[in-house]
Amino acid sequence: MQAIEELKSDVRQYLILSLAGAEYAVDVAFVQELRASEKVTAWPSAPEFVRGVIKIRGMVVPVVDLRSCLALPQRADSPTTVFVVINFPAEDIVVALVVDAVTDVCGIDAQQISLNQGGAKQADLMPNAFVQGFVTQAQDTIALLDMHKLVHQAILFQPHKTIEKELVCA
Repeated sequence: MQAIEELKSDVRQYLILSLAGAEYAVDVAFVQELRASEKVTAWPSAPEFVRGVIKIRGMVVPVVDLRSCLALPQRADSPTTVFVVINFPAEDIVVALVVDAVTDVCGIDAQQISLNQGGAKQADLMPNAFVQGFVTQAQDTIALLDMHKLVHQAILFQPHKTIEKELVCA
């Protein structure tokens, strides 16, 4: 019985995202919510990959363009564009990732994850510091995103911390 429980614990749920015709996965443990694309307020001196900020329940949250982070070609938002709000509560970090679409939630066994792309075309899934591995399901190769690396890159830009400091100093 314990062996069955150990096998089950290796399967994690992932949110499947679409970007530039390729699929990427985010561990659902980090997903706070999904939001329809909305107006983003520009933020002076923000890094290129930060579109600006939005307010979520009174908190100023940076909006990170995932296409920019992954060096993918840019495109205008469409009706399927989604903001995936990522939350690391222990670190007080909340970031909204802009993706083309959310397509599925699926379980991925840790034993299925490979460090190489298998049969994927190089143009479909670019290797990147933010990709921690690949998994093939059906005939699709899915890149698993390393949310710690991705979000910690974004914490270099923390508008809510800046606003708090300005309020304290005022």
